[in-house]
Amino acid sequence: MPHSIRYADCLGQDGGGNTLSRVLSREEKAVLAFERVWGTDGPKDRAIETVLGLSSGCYYEVLLSLVARRTAMAHDPLTVRRVLRIIETGTEEAAS
Repeated sequence: MPHSIRYADCLGQDGGGNTLSRVLSREEKAVLAFERVWGTDGPKDRAIETVLGLSSGCYYEVLLSLVARRTAMAHDPLTVRRVLRIIETGTEEAAS
């Protein structure tokens, strides 16, 4: 079942910024869960739209915002650390 996150909501309820202490929404948890289980079965951008109902641009805005938050680290530390490694090295190979 696709989730509906409007593009304007990609960076939080207030449009961005003040989200460090906010509890993760159901949609934000869904983004982390998707990232955690994503394999290599086809194009990721198509899967993002099908599963989450987001454009890939919005997905990555949400994901990058999430990995900077303590609440995301507490919720799913393995996924957050993996994404941070990918960002740091600039390659998906860091995911392994």
